[in-house]
Amino acid sequence: ESEMLAASREMEMDEWGDAGPPEEGENALSLLVESEDAESQDGRHEGAEGRPRSNSRTPSSSASRGSQRSSRGANAGRSNLEILGEEIELEEYLTEWSMRVEGRTAETEPLIEQREMRIRNSEASIPAIDGIPRFFRASWPSRMDYIFHWIRPAADIYVLFAIVYFHFLAPAPRPDHHPVWRFCLTYKLFSVWTPFFWRFFRSFLHWLISHAILPGPLLYHEGPFLHFYPKGLLESLRESFVFRELFRPRLVGAGGISIQVACPDGVVLDGMYFKSSECKVSGPTVIRFNGNAEAFEFQDEMLPRSYNANGINLILFNYRGVGRSRWPSVWNSELTGHLMGLWRTPVIKGTQLDAWSVVEYALKALQVNPEHLVLLGHSIGGAIAAKLAAQHTSSLPISLCSSRSFASLVNVAVQLAPGFFGLATTSPKARVL
Repeated sequence: ESEMLAASREMEMDEWGDAGPPEEGENALSLLVESEDAESQDGRHEGAEGRPRSNSRTPSSSASRGSQRSSRGANAGRSNLEILGEEIELEEYLTEWSMRVEGRTAETEPLIEQREMRIRNSEASIPAIDGIPRFFRASWPSRMDYIFHWIRPAADIYVLFAIVYFHFLAPAPRPDHHPVWRFCLTYKLFSVWTPFFWRFFRSFLHWLISHAILPGPLLYHEGPFLHFYPKGLLESLRESFVFRELFRPRLVGAGGISIQVACPDGVVLDGMYFKSSECKVSGPTVIRFNGNAEAFEFQDEMLPRSYNANGINLILFNYRGVGRSRWPSVWNSELTGHLMGLWRTPVIKGTQLDAWSVVEYALKALQVNPEHLVLLGHSIGGAIAAKLAAQHTSSLPISLCSSRSFASLVNVAVQLAPGFFGLATTSPKARVL
């Protein structure tokens, strides 16, 4: 062990060069600033051919690292983006972020389309591997799921029609009316307002509390809601957006192939597939389900490399509303499509539909044997993966791995929801919530 530690220490000193070891408190951002220009160019597409990217550095990079540390004290009080902007060209990302916040206008529409076209072209230039579809449209898990998908909006239409009819068009109750009809006309509270309050408040509270349990769609949103966000929150979201755009090429360099999976309700999920050179496309495959505040772009590039090196394919994806995973436009309006998507599919039901769509992509598009498929759920992703595995236990012998998850979502909601609304867990208001 002492010899191994000494060798490791010697390798670290060679890596640091003349600049010496990093100072206490240095983080991954400083390393990214110093090495982004060199590493983003070398081997960005090498991973698609199964070749790992070299981690060697030139003497000039070691010298620049020393100069970076000498000036680190001057960076106190500055944001990460201000420091990063001196080393990396960020105007394109910041311009796109501004356009997303301000909305798609006649002036910004050509710029947004140009940017999205560049993204598609850059990803299309990645060497394709036979048998890996870039796009897949999933089917409904069952006929009952399809029926209940339309029962929800049908119930809302009924409640709206009942309110209008019983208050403005219905006749007065008469003795010759049927007892049930006379009861409905007389006691409108039961026939109209009880379904309305049950449907509205249950859905509203469900949507509200879901932000405490699954805040990814709120923190990593890139859709039409951005221009409704407060300025303080937009500053934090802008930084995460830029970092996702910067980290994505590193996953591409590790062999990531961008894929899109269309859910049965129309949501298009954004993901990446990492093919191992040690097995076929239909070989052992792991699908990772993100935690509550995660986006797959933030995963370290060594994650897919370690799986691929051990002969395992890997699929990463973002839930609906996170990053590029979004609802389709309705009547040429992103906002209308987003609102209708949230209205028709509840948050938790939507995440389960996301999970099923990605699993079906692996089973049907990639032809993975169910016995060679593993659902790896992290944190809240453990609950989503476990729910999916439990629903299809009899038909699909899929393996499940729950990483640092929980046993009861109700208990998690009870613990997290009060703090999300600024309440003490033991306060009377928190207990009512």
